Amino acid sequence: MIARALAVALACGAAAAHAQEIDRAQMIARMHEYFAGEKAEGPAFASVGAAAVALGGGLQFTQHDFARGMSYSLFAVAAIELGAGAVVYFRTDAQVRRLDAQLAARPAEFRARELARMRRVNANFRLLAIIETSLVLGGAAMGGAGRAGGNDTVAGAGFGLVVQATAMLVLDHLAHRRGLRYQDALERFRD
Repeated sequence: MIARALAVALACGAAAAHAQEIDRAQMIARMHEYFAGEKAEGPAFASVGAAAVALGGGLQFTQHDFARGMSYSLFAVAAIELGAGAVVYFRTDAQVRRLDAQLAARPAEFRARELARMRRVNANFRLLAIIETSLVLGGAAMGGAGRAGGNDTVAGAGFGLVVQATAMLVLDHLAHRRGLRYQDALERFRD
């Protein structure tokens, strides 16, 4: 009984702390923290893509159908990873400068626009999670069907898709969590 009452009290206290408004200085700090994470994830995404290209390239020189099949999936998804990593990395500094200026000059407009944008971004992350999970499951089914049917190329392509989709799912999950924290800060920002 006491443990339950304590748990309820802690939960209420956490909810109250969570709902506290934040000021401009705190908003600037949260925004910079979010975008620092975004910029750091750009090279991480590109590195996964580069590693997939290197691995896929090496697999192309083997005489094994499974390895060659795996390389096809590695190459296909690596293009997405390399592109996404580069875009996030190279656009971030200009985006932060623009948002800093907007926050300094028009904080209410900054909040409204950035909150709307982050709601879209986070909704897109939920959609990406569904797509990437479907790719993991589809790749596993493809790999299993290839194995069952004796088609090592299809089995390898399925396994490669599982590896790549899992990597994207993990990286996007981290970005989504960061995005939710930033959205929470925007919701609580009052200037």
